[in-house]
Amino acid sequence: MTLGVAGPHAYAEETQSTVHEMIGSDIPGGWDFQIKDTPLINITLEESWHYQLLGQRDRLSLEAIPMAGFGIGNALTFAHAGMQVRLGWNIPFDFGENLIRTGTSKVAYNDAQTATRINLSQWSGYLFGGVDSQMVVYEVTLDKRRYDYPYDISGKPFRYNVGGGIGLSYGRYGFSFAQIYRSKTYQTQKSGQKYGMIRFSVAF
Repeated sequence: MTLGVAGPHAYAEETQSTVHEMIGSDIPGGWDFQIKDTPLINITLEESWHYQLLGQRDRLSLEAIPMAGFGIGNALTFAHAGMQVRLGWNIPFDFGENLIRTGTSKVAYNDAQTATRINLSQWSGYLFGGVDSQMVVYEVTLDKRRYDYPYDISGKPFRYNVGGGIGLSYGRYGFSFAQIYRSKTYQTQKSGQKYGMIRFSVAF
């Protein structure tokens, strides 16, 4: 379940402008046209499957993690399906990396107590790549019915994310870096978006 607010009291304008100032980038525009304050609630369900394709998990191995799910709410109503593949040594036994996608949060780590008990290394390193396709029915920031002014913004119903990177973990501590491409989200958008993700995590 995701709870939140869209509009001025989400303080996204202040956050984005501050970060742009810190990194010396242009001050972002368009905030005069953001939607009014809107309480948000979304329910997301996802199922993931874990398949060992080659090798042994405590050594060099290749694995696949297909996933599918859907979300319903006034923030985003969608269905999605995707796949993530990881290649590496002593890959954490979990369900992969979260490539900044709505609905789920994932952390890669190796349980220290389990590793010690069965005489495995707590260190792991791996490469990962994934693709996720989405069919979007409604999105609060794009659906033109949300606006009180006469701008025609039509969201693209079919979208996808493609990403890849590297991950390292020791026990319950994790690090990963990924480069991600996101397809266009609305009809008049000139091109998709490219961005990077750095994650540090501690599992408990």
